[in-house]
Order: sequence, then structure tokens, then C-alpha cells
Amino acid sequence: VAEYSKDGHVLDVDEIKVATTYPEPFVPAPETVYCEPRRTVVLYRAGNSDSRSFADYCVEQLGVPRANLCPLPNASGNETLPSDGIFQSQVESSLYAWLGRNPTVDANKMCFLLGYGVPAYFTRDTVLLSGASRLMHYNSGLVKTGNPFWGRTTRITKSELDVAGLFMATRVDADTLQHAKDIIDAGLAVSNLPALPDADYLMSDDSGFLGSLSAQKTRLRPDGDYAIDPAAMMIGDIDEVGGVASSGTRATICDEGTALTTLRSQAAYINTALLVNGYASGLGFSALPADGFDGEAFLEMLLAGGTFAEAAMVAVEHVDHTAVPAGPPTMTVAFGLAGHNVYHGLGGPEAIDWTSPVACPRPDEQQPTVTLNLPPGEKHVLAARAVSKGGIEEHNTHVLAYAIAGQGGALLGAPLPTPTDVAAVLQTDGAVLLGFSCHPLPGMDAPTTFEVITDNGTGVMDTENPVATISASGLRETDFEVLVVPENLPARFAARARRDDDVSPLSPTVRVLPAYTPDPPVVL
Repeated sequence: VAEYSKDGHVLDVDEIKVATTYPEPFVPAPETVYCEPRRTVVLYRAGNSDSRSFADYCVEQLGVPRANLCPLPNASGNETLPSDGIFQSQVESSLYAWLGRNPTVDANKMCFLLGYGVPAYFTRDTVLLSGASRLMHYNSGLVKTGNPFWGRTTRITKSELDVAGLFMATRVDADTLQHAKDIIDAGLAVSNLPALPDADYLMSDDSGFLGSLSAQKTRLRPDGDYAIDPAAMMIGDIDEVGGVASSGTRATICDEGTALTTLRSQAAYINTALLVNGYASGLGFSALPADGFDGEAFLEMLLAGGTFAEAAMVAVEHVDHTAVPAGPPTMTVAFGLAGHNVYHGLGGPEAIDWTSPVACPRPDEQQPTVTLNLPPGEKHVLAARAVSKGGIEEHNTHVLAYAIAGQGGALLGAPLPTPTDVAAVLQTDGAVLLGFSCHPLPGMDAPTTFEVITDNGTGVMDTENPVATISASGLRETDFEVLVVPENLPARFAARARRDDDVSPLSPTVRVLPAYTPDPPVVL
């Protein structure tokens, strides 16, 4: 029997129950089927106050449940371990045992975060491998394995990960505890932005990547000079990083040309970017040559609303290998929406696919580049729709441009409009008053003249010898008329537009009969 008293209150305890099994702590249910804080397990070194402090920071700032903090009682303070067996004994075995005691966390988990001070590399057959990449294939044999999610552009669900037997993983480490916390803070700052600022850049040394549809969708200004500031993203074979964190969002840096062998010192440009230059996340490789990397899939996943952990997963070709995603796993990036979406159709406006843009220029880009396959004679149409800052797209169906290749493969000029609504009236003097309309659509070439074509009673339209020409100089003029004196009646008439050597198809024809002359009266 025990008695406790405080502030005049007395509590008598006469029974104490001691649990004989580990009581699993409360675990809040995940809110989605995607990677999120409640599906993230943070690994920390048990007994190390700084490592535990970082894990607590992930609870406070990222919203990771406290029940999702996994202590590693056997982990050393070494960033790199000499073998995969030692990595298994210091990290994997403890993680496996802990998940066995926490079945709810085990059932919910999608992502591992190797926290501050946790071993993150190991050597096998003289190759430096990544602990984060290893945890993507956790609890399986250590074999360089193809990543079934490589190149994917839509978000990954829990059930899909389970079927594949894979997990997401990132690491956050640094030379100091404060720098590790700074990376978490930088990721939160990016996640909380309503959109990346218009002044930010997407930088890459690959012009093809900068011109890709994935890069265009970000609405970021493209540039190949890594030293320019401000930058939101750097992706490619990076040889320099401009400026200390003075401006620019600095959301992520993906370096496929420099090994990321440490995060506890400024050993390379990507390390400096994370520890000094204020970048919130990065993706590098522990050994060169780098593993297969898909920058477009990385962007597409972020554009789809995916997390940094998801983007890193779809961007790398293998697991159990060299990829090193560094940063808050649940960080998201909101891109600017304002600009234009360009759409394509084969044949005519009715064939335009309004669900899949072929270019996404920024608001200040007036000449977007679109790559088309143009077999001779095929007509392609392009249309553009403006998109507001709120992501609302207008719904016009106006054609912006036509693209037609000649038999030699050269791009032909824009088509001329075909005259319509042709009508004719026979005058008392035998002349024919011919009228028609012409309404050029956006993307069509403007005619300079119209020609009147007739069959002169032969039944064959004489396209080589127009019987009349009309100037089309009026900017807003859409209706035209001309007097024609036919050689013979009945005859058919049509009109066509001309500009230099280009002519439009003939309009529909109209037939004119001779004037009716009644027979003289007969005296009965």
C-alpha cells in the first residue's frame, strides 16, 4: 500500500499491476493511403541525446507520431560502416525487432527516415552503398534490385508498396544538430508555400531536360547556369552552387555527377548546398558512376502532389544500391500555375486532345517550342488556353497554329481560309453579281486577294484562268462581292483565297442559269 499527498489531496494506491508483455503505445491512424507523417518511421541512436533530440524535432515539426520513433540501441556514431553485415546488426536488426513489438506502426509504415547521427553508408565489395537505398528493400536479401516504380509519374499507394515489397526512405544528417534541424525547417518552409515564386529558377546543364514538358509544367524560369541566384531547383551534373541562402526557395538539388559520400561535412557541392546554402532536400549517389536517374519523373511526382520521398523513389533505377535521398520525406512543392497550356490535334480542331498539353509556357513566354512528328501531308493543329494563378483554365477552342509538311518534308505555311456562303444574282445586263464571306480562324494565314473561278459552261472549273480578282486588304472585312460577265450560261462559280503562291480550296459552287425569256403569246 502506498500513499501520496500533495496540495491537501491524498491518493491511496493499494494495487499495482505489472505488465508481462510490451504494451504498444497509441498510434494515430494514417490520414491517407500515401506517404505522410503518420506512415513515417524515424530511426535514432538510443542513448545519444542529440539523435533523440532530432527525433523529437520530427515529432514536433513534421507531425510524426511519437510512437513512430524507432531507437537503435546498437548503432554507433559512425556515418559509414565497413560492411553490410555491420549495417544489418547496427540498424536493420534493431529496426526489425522494434517493428515486431509495434505491429500497428509496422502495418502503417511506408517510409523510413534515418535521423541525425545514424549510420547511413556501408561498404560491400569495395563499393560504398546507401543505407537509405538499402531500407527501400528492407528485410530482403542485399541484391542490387530493379525499382518497379522507376519513371512513374503518379502517386504511390500503401498497397502498391506492399505488393512490391518496397519502402521509401530518406536521411537527414548534418555536421551539427542545428544544421539537421535547419534542413527540416527548410522543408517545412517549402511545403508551406502556396506556390514557388515567379522569380525562382529551374537550373540544369541538360537543355533537353529544361525544354521537356515536365520542366515546363513547373512554370519555373529555365537556366543552365548553376551560379545564378535565386534557384528553386538544381538538377543535373552540378559543378557549382550559387550564393548562400539569401534568396530563392531552394527546394531541392539532384546531382547525378558528384558522389554524396557524407552529409556530415562539406565534401562536395551537394553537401554544401544542404549544409550551407539552405537547400531543403537533395538526391545524390554514394558512388560513381551514378545509378540511373530520371529527372522528369522526379518533377512529375512533385507536380502530382507527391512527397520528396515519393519523388526520390521514382527517380532512381535500383534499390539496395547507391541512391542517397536527403531531406524531409514528407516535403511537398507547390508550383506556379499561371501561364498557358498548348494542346495538339491531328487533322483538325475536332481532334485536339484537351486532356494532355504538349507545352506549358510561362505567362511571359510568347514562343513556346513544340516537338511534332510531321509525315508529309498530315495536318496538325495547335491550340492554347490561358491558365490563371488559381489554376483555372479557359475553355476556348480556337486554333493557334497549323503545321503541315510538304512531300519533301518542309514545313508548309499556315493554311488560307476557304470562302463560304457563295451566292450569285444575274443582272439585267447579263452580268453576274457574286458575293461570298471569308472568316479566317486563329492560326490561319490572312489572304491578300480572292479569285473567282468559273466553268464557262463546260462543266470543268477553270482554275488556271480566274475571271475576277478582289483585294482583301481590309483588316476587318469579311464579306465581298464582285460583278462578273460570263462567256456562257449556264455556268458555275466559286471563290478561293490567295496569298502569293498559296491558294485555298475552292468554295462551294453556285450555278447561274440564263435569263428566262417567255415564249411570245399565241393568238387563238
